[in-house]
Amino acid sequence: MARIVHTGDLHFCTPFQGFPPNVAERFREEQFASFEKTIEYVKEINADALLLAGDLFENEYVSYRILEFLRRCFASIPETHVFISPGNHDCIMGNDIYAAESLGENVTVFGEEISCVLLPEAGVRVYGTGLLNQTSHKDILLGFHAPRDGIANIFLAHCSLPPYGDLCPISARRLSESGIDYFAAGHIHSHEGFKKAGSTVYAYCGTPEGRFLDECGKKGIIAGDVTAENVSLSFKNTAKREVHKLNADISDAITYGDIIGKLGKLRKNDIYNIELCGTIGRNMFFDTNTLSEMLSERVFYANIKFAAKREEKKPDSIAEKLFGEILHERTKSGAIAAQAERLGLAALRGEKLEEI
Repeated sequence: MARIVHTGDLHFCTPFQGFPPNVAERFREEQFASFEKTIEYVKEINADALLLAGDLFENEYVSYRILEFLRRCFASIPETHVFISPGNHDCIMGNDIYAAESLGENVTVFGEEISCVLLPEAGVRVYGTGLLNQTSHKDILLGFHAPRDGIANIFLAHCSLPPYGDLCPISARRLSESGIDYFAAGHIHSHEGFKKAGSTVYAYCGTPEGRFLDECGKKGIIAGDVTAENVSLSFKNTAKREVHKLNADISDAITYGDIIGKLGKLRKNDIYNIELCGTIGRNMFFDTNTLSEMLSERVFYANIKFAAKREEKKPDSIAEKLFGEILHERTKSGAIAAQAERLGLAALRGEKLEEI
């Protein structure tokens, strides 16, 4: 029986563009803590194999620091064999990491051609292949068939499994004819359950932590036992934070508190991607930076998008009517009058120019 942990798509050293610098730096540090948690779990269950299904790195951002970190992690689990299948973000030709750097004596990095490592005590063969470049479309399982001799067969790759087809797509037919007991895949950043093609069980581990505002849902790792007769795996939620996408209709909101009240129950450690929609009065203004700052007391990070429409017409206030009469009485240039009216009414309504 082989006890395994399957993870991938860690994208170490991601720059986290689009986030404030302090938030991006914290995300990068939390990647280290997240992987250390996985290593501790490997120790806890005494795993025979740690399967890393590609995109361990971001090609252009790999640092000496992350290499030393990974060497330390892998050295701390000497009895566990670590397998890495390079993906499109850390492809074999993308940098010199896999060719020039050793990550440890217990680490196997798969090359472009399929190769196999037998772990006799665990009764398992681990097959794997790595992507040569970022746009590979090779048919990974073409002509492949693992022997059925009582030893479990695991295949590790960064690719597209049904229903996906953008990167090295593998059909359900190829899977069902492969002789593989468990196909451990990387590339899709969400775990979508365990699926089956013939007798082959396959799954995406997803990324262990949501990295961007569209990576919603539970994140974690896959762990369990694989034999030639049975695949007994489960998804383990390990993410420190969860990403949520919310839409809030602010049509009747008057205060920032009204908007916050429409967001429902918020979790302190989570990330929220919030879109404000609906139709608000022409003289109603909400600053997204102010709202984001107010939410910082309630959540880890909130990204606010203002998508609400404004009423096109509204009765002018007495001050606005008086301003317009005086302006047009004293200004001869139509262009100057229009610009002055635009700026003046914005000031009277408490609006920012860019929101007009």
